[in-house]
Amino acid sequence: MENLTAKRKERFGRESDANPIFRKTALYLCARKATAGLKIATMPMHLAKGLEFRAVAVMACDDGILPLEDRLATAGDESDLEEIFNTERHLLYVACTRARDYLLVTSGGEESEFLADLKGI
Repeated sequence: MENLTAKRKERFGRESDANPIFRKTALYLCARKATAGLKIATMPMHLAKGLEFRAVAVMACDDGILPLEDRLATAGDESDLEEIFNTERHLLYVACTRARDYLLVTSGGEESEFLADLKGI
């Protein structure tokens, strides 16, 4: 993990362990290397753009996770909040449309309000 942190610092010019997006990216890179011979890939939604898979599982689409409460807390005003909601909604749409044949969307608790948007697609 120390080597990954050094590589991220070199690539992005800063220590990234405090940023959850960079931690997820590191996990994705580790999972990608570990599953190189397999047909399974795990990644955060923002890395799925431009890719296509036969089957996709979008997991943990719970209220409080999608959109992430920590991100909502950073909104300074109504326009910031609207931008966060639009970005998060778009990420979910992108993740779900990566599936060519099969899509599974899961929620372990109260589902995200964004799932209602997908039901009309």
